[in-house]
Amino acid sequence: MHWPAGALFGTSVYLGLHYGNGPHSASYMTLLWMALIACWFAAFATCVGYRKRMHRLIVRDKLSDLSQMHWRVFEERVAQAFRFRGYVVERAGRADADDGLDLILHKHSMTTLVQCRHWKHRNVAVRDVREMHNLMKYHHASAVKIVACGDYTEDAWKFVTGKPFELIYGETLLAMLSDAQLPIDASVVPFRAPSSPPPMHHRARTAMHT
Repeated sequence: MHWPAGALFGTSVYLGLHYGNGPHSASYMTLLWMALIACWFAAFATCVGYRKRMHRLIVRDKLSDLSQMHWRVFEERVAQAFRFRGYVVERAGRADADDGLDLILHKHSMTTLVQCRHWKHRNVAVRDVREMHNLMKYHHASAVKIVACGDYTEDAWKFVTGKPFELIYGETLLAMLSDAQLPIDASVVPFRAPSSPPPMHHRARTAMHT
């Protein structure tokens, strides 16, 4: 039963048995208290479980809303979230986008590659993560971040162990996007989109210098 009903039921049973049948022995009262505590504990566990289920449903619905966005809108929200964190965001060129690279972040002389996986019910496979590892070495980048509406396979999680990878999904993604809606710190350098994507060889040299 719902947790308020369980707590009320336990209290009612206790009061009825305690005051309805005259005096009772000490052992009887001990059993009665144990039954009352058991009912209250069950009500507490039900309350906690209910809150967890509601939280999971809220997270699922919010992630579903993200997956319904146009991929370009989703990518822009992710870019804004990284700008809020102080990164200078550069959109990948057409050739890099075909390879799965969407954004290039610059901060503290470090280059980070970002891939946005705008999928609804699909886990990011280890093959895709491995491709980003190859791109990281090709661009001489410092780290990789993959942002997904879904989850990652177990092999993908194992592959990133000990590597400068961050796999963002679920509540972490929602929190990152939510923070980006706050007022932007004036000390953060604003992003200025270039008029045209810089050539790939220019980005490679920039990454090597950083």
